[in-house]
Amino acid sequence: MLGDLRQAVSDFSAGISIDSSIADNWKRRGQSRAALNEDSEAIADLTKAISLQADSDTYHQRGLVYHKTRNYRRAIPDFLMAAKLQPSNKLAWNFAGLCQTAIGSCSEAFDSFKKVLSMDPTFREGWVNMAQCYREIGDWPRAEENFTRALKLDPQYVSGLHLRALARHGVGIWINARSFY
Repeated sequence: MLGDLRQAVSDFSAGISIDSSIADNWKRRGQSRAALNEDSEAIADLTKAISLQADSDTYHQRGLVYHKTRNYRRAIPDFLMAAKLQPSNKLAWNFAGLCQTAIGSCSEAFDSFKKVLSMDPTFREGWVNMAQCYREIGDWPRAEENFTRALKLDPQYVSGLHLRALARHGVGIWINARSFY
């Protein structure tokens, strides 16, 4: 909480040496290690925490580390388990969809994003991620439709504007292109 992650790792390690059966110490040390970019150690700690007490948050946290390291195939089962244990966890569904998109499983990704948006139709990231998935399969009209939905929710959503601009550029839609001649 104070931002001293090295000290946090040390304190959680001390707690583990006293009683290694407390899952929260393993989980929190794993989270601290992930923040320090000690990813393999973080995964080991989070895996130990899951073996002691499997909960949605710990699966989600381990999925985030796998996602960060671009190990999308390992992240997907963790996000899906997090969502199974906490069905209202829209972030787990959203990250599952992102990982599914990254490995080319767009059909599964669409299902994940639809679950996210059925839970929260105002979740702008869900609309942008759905748009990105449509872009991946070459369905520009549906991509544009979903970017528009996200940007109606938040016209200043910089990431949405950026990704829509990249998608438009990719399909050859250059606004005011003649002004450059």
